[in-house]
Amino acid sequence: MRSPLFLTTLLVVLLSQSVNAATYNVTSNNTFNSVIGGSSCTSCIFNITPGKTLTFNSGTCDGCTFTGGSVNIAGNTSFPNHTTSFNNVTVAVNYNVTFTAASFFGSSVTLASFVAMQVNNAMTVDNTDIYLNPLSAVTASGTPVSVQNGSNITLTDLAVFTVSNTLPVSASTITMNTVFFPAQLTAAAITMTGSQLTVTGASSIIQSNNNFDATSSTISLNSSSAITASSSTLTSTALTLNTSSSMTVTNGLDLKSSTAVLNGSSNITANTVTLESNSSALIGDGTAGGAAWLKAANGLKALDNSQLAIAPGGRDYYTTGVSSFTGGTTTYSLTNNHINCNYGSVTSHANSCNSSRVYGCATMNKFGAIGCISLALGDIDLRARVAGTNAVSLSWSDPLSAVASQYEVQRCTDGYNYTTIFTTTATAENYHYTDAAAPSGKTVDYRIVRTGKDGQSSYSDISTVTLASTTTDVQLYPNPTAGHNFFITTPTTAELDASIFTISGQLLTQTRLKGQTRYPIHLPSGIAPGSTVVVRVSERQNSQTFTVLVD
Repeated sequence: MRSPLFLTTLLVVLLSQSVNAATYNVTSNNTFNSVIGGSSCTSCIFNITPGKTLTFNSGTCDGCTFTGGSVNIAGNTSFPNHTTSFNNVTVAVNYNVTFTAASFFGSSVTLASFVAMQVNNAMTVDNTDIYLNPLSAVTASGTPVSVQNGSNITLTDLAVFTVSNTLPVSASTITMNTVFFPAQLTAAAITMTGSQLTVTGASSIIQSNNNFDATSSTISLNSSSAITASSSTLTSTALTLNTSSSMTVTNGLDLKSSTAVLNGSSNITANTVTLESNSSALIGDGTAGGAAWLKAANGLKALDNSQLAIAPGGRDYYTTGVSSFTGGTTTYSLTNNHINCNYGSVTSHANSCNSSRVYGCATMNKFGAIGCISLALGDIDLRARVAGTNAVSLSWSDPLSAVASQYEVQRCTDGYNYTTIFTTTATAENYHYTDAAAPSGKTVDYRIVRTGKDGQSSYSDISTVTLASTTTDVQLYPNPTAGHNFFITTPTTAELDASIFTISGQLLTQTRLKGQTRYPIHLPSGIAPGSTVVVRVSERQNSQTFTVLVD
C-alpha cells in the first residue's frame, strides 16, 4: 500500500507538469517549459514583450494563444486538439511542427531550410507574411484555408506550399522568387480576388487540380514557369506570360473583361478558349525571335468586342484542332487559310499554310481572321503633332497611292488596341487630318491602314504624341487606407509604375502594373497604423504623387 506522503508527492509532480487556462507575461527571453514551470499547457495565453523570444524546445501547448514578441519553434513540440493562435507575432519555425489548426493575424512566419509546417485542419493567414526558405514546406490538409487581407506568401528554391482543398487568396500576394530550382504551389483549386501572383527567377509550378480562377487580379510568369488547371476563368484580370512560361488548361479557359499577353516563347494550351466582355489576348511581343503561341484544341470564341491579336515580326501563331472559330455571332472558316503563312520573306521565319493555324500579324474578332502586312520603311510617311489640349494634327504621304483604294486613321491609347477614327478615299499622295477628340493627358499612338485595290491591308509605322492633362486621371482610395490595403484606379490599361515611400523619402516598395484599370495595393505589414506614406504613380511621361494615411 502506497504511503500518503508518496501519493501527495505524485500529485504535486503531475500538477507541476500540466497547466490549464493560465495567462503568462513573457518579459525576457525564455523557454516554454521554464515559463509554465512544466511541460504541458492547455488554453494558455502568452503575452510576449516586443523584442523578447519564447522558445519551444519540447512540451505540449494545446489551444494556446501568443501575442506580441517572437516565438521560436526549435525542438519537438506538440500543438494538439485545438487552434493555435499567433497575433502580431514573429514566428521562426526551425524544427518540423504540426498544428491541429492554426491562425496567424498580423504576424510574420519564417520557415528555415529543410523544415516542414503541417496544419491538419483550419488554417487562417490574415495580414501575415509567410516566407519559405529553400527546401522548406507548408502543408494544409484540412479546411477551411484562407490567405487574406494583405498577406504575402513567398516561396524560394524548392520550397513547397500544398493545400489539399481549395486555396482562396483575397487582397494578398503570392511571390515565387527562385534562383536555381523551381518552387511549387499546389491546391485542389485556387481562387484569387484582388490579388497578385508573381513568378520570378528560375522556373516554378502552380498546379490546381480543379479550377484556377482569378478576379481583379494580376498574374505574371517568367522563365519556364507553368500554371496547370482543369479549368480557368479570369475576370477583370491581367495575365502576362514571359520568356518560355506556359498555362495549360485541360478544359476551358474563359477571359471576361481581362487581358492576356504572351511574350517571348510563352504559350497557352486549352481545350477551348473564350474571350468575352471586351477581353483581349495578344500573342507575341513583335520581336524577330518571338515564338509565342496559343492553342485552342477545340476552338476559339471571340465574343462581343473581344479579340485575339497576333503580333508581327516573329513566329507567333494561333492553332486549333478544328478549321473554324467564332467571332462575335459568326462562325468563320479557316479552311484554305493563307493568313500570313508566307510571312517569312519579311521576318525570316517561313510558315507553311495550314487550315487550322493563323500567323501574325493578324487579328481574330467579330470581323473574322484579318491579316496584315507591315510596310517597308519609307512607304507611308506619317507625322503626328499636338495641336491643342484635345487635338492632334496628322499628315501622311504615300508614294504608292496609285495602288490604294482607301486610307484609315487609327488611334490607340493602351499600347495595342487600335480604333479607326477616320476613313478617306485614296485620291492623291499627300493627306491631312485633325483628330479633334484626342484624349487629354494621354500618350496616343497613331497609324495609317492602307487598303489596296487588291483588298490587302498594309500598316504604316506608328507615330506617337503625348497630350497635356486637364484632369487628374489616376485616383487612390480609400484614404485613409483600409488596414494596409488601398486601390489605384486609372482610366486606361496602359503600363504604370507605383512607388511607395515613407514621409522621410525611404522607398518601401515598388511595382509595375499593366492591363487593368483598378489595382489592389498592399502596404508592407511593418508600417504602423497612423503613419503617412507617399505614393508616386508614373505613367509613361506623366507622374502624380499622393499622400496616404495608413489606418
